[in-house]
Amino acid sequence: MFKSFTIYTCLVALTLWVLGFLAFAFYLFTLSYKAPTQADVIVVWTGGAERVATAVELLEKQYAPHLFISGVNAGVSAESVLKGVPAALRQKIDLGRNAENTQKNAEETAEWVKAKKILFVTSLYHMPRSLLELKQQVKDATIFPYAVSPKRVDTAWIHTANASQIFIEYNKFLAAGLRIYIKELLSCVF
Repeated sequence: MFKSFTIYTCLVALTLWVLGFLAFAFYLFTLSYKAPTQADVIVVWTGGAERVATAVELLEKQYAPHLFISGVNAGVSAESVLKGVPAALRQKIDLGRNAENTQKNAEETAEWVKAKKILFVTSLYHMPRSLLELKQQVKDATIFPYAVSPKRVDTAWIHTANASQIFIEYNKFLAAGLRIYIKELLSCVF
């Protein structure tokens, strides 16, 4: 009887996980993040193709007067990060060099940003987990997500490269959500 219960429990858990993955994948491709007409600051996290370039373009189009780039590796020069960026824009850009992962990006952003309206730029597949982390750290601001969608993700998502990226990000999203839930649960108990 215990063996049947264990098998049944595993099948239910697997079914829920698969349904969650499908919902997550569908959610990614129904997102329609639009840039607001004005924000106090643009924030972008390094790590994905086209993120920084998109954020600089939004700065150039004056969606906000300032840009913060979080997660710039300490060994990378400002010159290489801002290559091709006009000098007039460079003085409106700050680089954060203390973040090595999404959770640390959120912490670094919270330390730097004192704005009420944030235009947040990251990759489409990375947006749900990033928002989860960022909202834990920046509680007094309105966050306007702006998803960068690399061309390979815009096409058939079931392609192996896309599906594996979404699969990895879904599991990271679940892990982050569980970590945050446990942290909040423990803070209520202790």
